[in-house]
Amino acid sequence: MAFAMGLCIAPASAQAYAVTVSSDKATYAVGAVVTLSGTVTNGGVAASGVLVSVIVNDPAGGIPYTNIATSSATGAYSTSFKIPPLSLLGTWSVIATASVNGAQVATSTPATFAVTSPTTLTLTPAWASPGATVSFTGTNFTASSRTTVTLSWSGLSVTLATVNATAAGAVSGTFVVPAVQSQVYSVTAADAAGLAATAQFGVGQPDTSALVTSVNTALTNLQNNVTATLASVNSAISTLNTNVAGIPASVQSAVSSGLSSLSSTVSTIQTTVNNLQGTVNSLTGNVNGIAGTLNGLSTSVNQLSANQTVIANTLALVYTNLNTVSTSLGSVSTLLTHIDNNVTSVSATASSIQGVVSSLSGNVASLQSAVTALQSDVSTIKTNTTNISGQVNIGSLSSLIIVAIVLALIAAIAAIASIVMMRRKIAG
Repeated sequence: MAFAMGLCIAPASAQAYAVTVSSDKATYAVGAVVTLSGTVTNGGVAASGVLVSVIVNDPAGGIPYTNIATSSATGAYSTSFKIPPLSLLGTWSVIATASVNGAQVATSTPATFAVTSPTTLTLTPAWASPGATVSFTGTNFTASSRTTVTLSWSGLSVTLATVNATAAGAVSGTFVVPAVQSQVYSVTAADAAGLAATAQFGVGQPDTSALVTSVNTALTNLQNNVTATLASVNSAISTLNTNVAGIPASVQSAVSSGLSSLSSTVSTIQTTVNNLQGTVNSLTGNVNGIAGTLNGLSTSVNQLSANQTVIANTLALVYTNLNTVSTSLGSVSTLLTHIDNNVTSVSATASSIQGVVSSLSGNVASLQSAVTALQSDVSTIKTNTTNISGQVNIGSLSSLIIVAIVLALIAAIAAIASIVMMRRKIAG
């Protein structure tokens, strides 16, 4: 079933043509394959040999995929692509444009589909024998959808379990390992919307602990039997030696020769038994080594499964962070524009303040000149007063003149203080 189909009649210059486009699913996980297809018609009749440009846009307006397909004799076309890692999550759109002789004759309305975080599937344990119970968990499936877990090999598959996903898209459950031969299989969980996740699972791991115990028991029994036999032989030889003492010399010689030969044979047997013991010990070491290797393989498979889960979760977090960064970049752009406007305003204000400072500097210079002139006038008045003090009786006027001079000096000091305060405010 196709989803989000768009249809648009061509422009006035080629109104007979029409093109459609749709996706084969409504939702895809990152890494999934998307198949886009549609038809081209001319006057309602299938148009073959028409070039169709397909352009896919992600939520940020990027173009992760574009291709040109050619319509078949039935007017149909199709193209596929794999959603790249670290792609943006959300709603993607696709549009198709038909062209004849280099001219665009029809454009479809956009079709849409959703891209979600990668699905995950974890099996515990990752290796078991037929008849054993295995637990499974999965994430990022379609919310509340029916999800089927299957075991696949060589194009064949068997259903292991069917469960419903939660509102958060999580699945969990158990299944019994079927009676299949020992090898590594692919276990897949897929929901009705087409989201799927796969994990590797091994069947038929041998129970090496029982084998090792059995071999060790047999070797111990063999060693005990050989030791008991040798003890019995040595006891018999000792008895023979005692009995030989009462036998004539000629017979003793013959018996001694026989006993020596028997002792040599026993020594050979002892050496052979020791060699056999070494071989048995080596065999025990090899069996233990095989058991360790198999246990290490099981641990490696479990670790691989755990690493796959960690990688999937990390990628999901990266996709979320990328979306957050994309949103933050838009906010930063707005903030930078605001800061730029503020800098422009501050620059204009600074220019205005510089003009005021320049004006104040001119006023200060003028006031300084006025104070200097005032000081000169005061000195002149003092000199004139001194010159005429002997000629004119100004006792009654001197007080008024001194008061006027003091008031003038106070006004000048006040003006200078005001200028100093204004400079400090500007500098602050």
